[in-house]
Amino acid sequence: SAGATSQTITVSIPQGVQTRAAAADFGDGSQIDRCLLQIYRNGQPYGEQQTATVTGNTATFNLRLVAQQKYDFVFWADCANGSEGSFTDKVYNTANLKSITEIGPFVGNSDERDAFFAKESFKVTGSFTKPVTLKRPFGLLVVKTNDLNEIKDEALKPTGYSVAFKGLPTTFNALTGEVSGSA
Repeated sequence: SAGATSQTITVSIPQGVQTRAAAADFGDGSQIDRCLLQIYRNGQPYGEQQTATVTGNTATFNLRLVAQQKYDFVFWADCANGSEGSFTDKVYNTANLKSITEIGPFVGNSDERDAFFAKESFKVTGSFTKPVTLKRPFGLLVVKTNDLNEIKDEALKPTGYSVAFKGLPTTFNALTGEVSGSA
């Protein structure tokens, strides 16, 4: 049939982070609470951006698409303000998944800044159920010490740190996976 059929896409957000050092209390994806889906056809948005609540590290989208058509499915999962049905952007401006930007200044070691994305392209030939695993669109840098208590003199203990970055991209295109801008 060339008519509309029902489809289900289930998105998985990976738990944990692969690092050389143990960083169990950062970068575990536990702050991710919403997942966005924008469907594109021929590079243009096909319908409205959809939002699903992330529960148990998964989000599910139920769709009705026209068979025999090729679509690009673009997903973005992040930490948002609000709750199911009333999510608003908290850390990233996601009105356009081809131009995702940060809201406000960068803050290090903040799991709220974690995010995941994926792009899947395929021709819809009928009803389907498809699992998709998201991945981080950027590196995650965690600065941590496990031996601070070994410094016996309180005056010698560091009270903070700073990391300087140059030439960081300011915009992420989840459709192409490319970055642009510089700060």
